[in-house]
Formats: sequence, structure tokens, C-alpha cells
Amino acid sequence: MPADRTAHRQGLLDTDIMILRRWVAPEELPDEMAITAITLAELSAGPHEVRRDDEQSGYDERAERA
Repeated sequence: MPADRTAHRQGLLDTDIMILRRWVAPEELPDEMAITAITLAELSAGPHEVRRDDEQSGYDERAERA
């Protein structure tokens, strides 16, 4: 981001920002952040898609969602 960017006070974060949050500088984010129900659903449903096959058998979706 350019240094002369005006900071936003509020912002809505999407799934990509939540996943890549370790690589986003905190000063580039708004002071107040929110996510949508869709982002929350994507994040809660997504982990089973990225497990290796040998890890998938031990995955309990109901336990994770609880």
C-alpha cells in the first residue's frame, strides 16, 4: 500500500484477508474490522479441504464446528 493512503476507521474483511492475515501489515487494516456470515461459513467449512489424505480420516467436522 502507498504510504500516503488515508487509514480507514471501519472495514469489512473478506476470506482472503482472514487466511493471509499473517502477511498483512496491521497498519494497513482498518481500526474496526468485521466479517460477514459468508466469510465465517467459508472459514469454518474450508479446513477439511486442505488436510492431507492421511489426516482426513481423523477429522471430526462436528467437533470442529462445536
